[in-house]
Amino acid sequence: VQLMHPDGLLRQDDYAPVAVATGSRLVLLAGQAGVNPDLTPAAPDLAGQVHAALRNIIIGVRGAGGDVGDLARLTVYVVDWVP
Repeated sequence: VQLMHPDGLLRQDDYAPVAVATGSRLVLLAGQAGVNPDLTPAAPDLAGQVHAALRNIIIGVRGAGGDVGDLARLTVYVVDWVP
């Protein structure tokens, strides 16, 4: 994925307004939750479960032959969390 800042768009160091993916392979992962392979919760708290879900995403991407730098988008849903 090549991140770009075309002239005329807002330029930020931590955000790229344009991302261009190249190659002929697209991998989609779904339903990666903060659980262990045996479906038990990986942690009792939100931070631990987020860490586990991200770990599961990395395992899935690497299993498909990619790596973290190949990720183009993540969507996160948090249900019924109370600080």
